[in-house]
Amino acid sequence: MSGMKEIRTKIKSVQNTRKITKAMEMVAASKMRKAQDRMRSARPYADKVGTFAPTWPRQTLNTAMNTWWRATRSKTWLRLL
Repeated sequence: MSGMKEIRTKIKSVQNTRKITKAMEMVAASKMRKAQDRMRSARPYADKVGTFAPTWPRQTLNTAMNTWWRATRSKTWLRLL
C-alpha cells in the first residue's frame, strides 16, 4: 500500500504546482496590464516630445550619450577593482 500513498502524494504535489503556476500567471498578467496602462498614459507626452526632439542636433545627443556611457563604465570598473 505504500505505492498508493506515493502516488497520492505525487498527484497532490502536481496539483499544488499547478495552483502555484496559475497564480504566477495571474500576477504576470496583472503586471503586464499595469505596464501597458502606464505606456498608454505616457504616449501623449512622448508625442509632444517627439514634435521638437528631431530639431535637436544629433551630435549633441550622441556626445551626451557617449559621456554618460564612459562615466557609467568607469564606475563599474572601479567597483570591480
